[in-house]
Amino acid sequence: MLQPIIIGFGRSGRDLHLRCLRKAAASEEAEDLIHQQVIVIDPYIKNNSSEDVAFCGSLQEAAVLRPSICQDAVLHICTPPSAHISVIKEAASVGFRHMIVEKPLTDDVGEINELIKSVEEHQLDVIVVANWLSSRLTAKIQTFLEQKTFGKLQAVYLQQDKPRFCRTLENSSHGDAFDIEAPHQMALACFLQGADAEVIASETKDMVIGQQRYMRLGGAEAVLKHANGTRTYIASNLTSFIKQRTVKIQFEQYTIIGHFPPDGSDSYSNMSIYNSANEMIHSELIYDDPLSLCFIEYYQYFHGISQVKPVSDIYFNQKVIQLLEEAKAKSDAKLHTKGAVI
Repeated sequence: MLQPIIIGFGRSGRDLHLRCLRKAAASEEAEDLIHQQVIVIDPYIKNNSSEDVAFCGSLQEAAVLRPSICQDAVLHICTPPSAHISVIKEAASVGFRHMIVEKPLTDDVGEINELIKSVEEHQLDVIVVANWLSSRLTAKIQTFLEQKTFGKLQAVYLQQDKPRFCRTLENSSHGDAFDIEAPHQMALACFLQGADAEVIASETKDMVIGQQRYMRLGGAEAVLKHANGTRTYIASNLTSFIKQRTVKIQFEQYTIIGHFPPDGSDSYSNMSIYNSANEMIHSELIYDDPLSLCFIEYYQYFHGISQVKPVSDIYFNQKVIQLLEEAKAKSDAKLHTKGAVI
């Protein structure tokens, strides 16, 4: 059995990773794969261990809980992005090898080469959370694209909307909307159409709460041009009162519209297919719990059950981060330009 260790027990560690680890551990696909008790490392949390959660003060303390723990453990690094690389290095020095890192891998593209060097030197397996890639909706769309079921692809549109006012007030760790939901969208764009791409347009929008303006935190938009000639349009609105995560795949004669679960409160996706007359010819409700599926895929790989390495490794994310940095740079250059790019 593999031992989950969550580092950082804020919203991501507590409300996302812990919850979905429990769901993954209870699934048939992960039977006898994930240890039921999760270890948590967070210096800001008092030790209130229970039957299914044990708190430790440090990686060094966790490393001596039992002889084989460094080999059996999977670290879930849920600290702010600025701390990811230092945590990975510390974990490697203690002896841990398997790591799942929250997105984005880092918010500093200049750190990537240093991280890759450390990963290769210590022979680490570092996979970044990319739950949209593990979605059953994504798997169906990928099959259609690979088999060219609906002919020539024209464009992909990725939309993510939600209100993020309170979290912006409570959490100052993000300085740009491209660091919030856009990393998931950028990863999905690279997964569906290839990471050989360039950002040809982008912009961010401010969030205004009362008399206070939060620069670049209201939303983000970008257009990617892929090596195959097609484009992906990314839009993330963090001031919307309607929650949605959607993908639109445009072919010459057909259109696929997919709705991912909007948040952790539900576990169903929907896929609808339309013909050129905009008539729905197929609609399908899909049981879909992307983050739990993501963890099952990663744990099966770490255990050796699956020999297929998950796509979202550090090299894939190196390109994702480079594209996010391109988008930030282009949006900064046109900060005062009016009009959306999409």
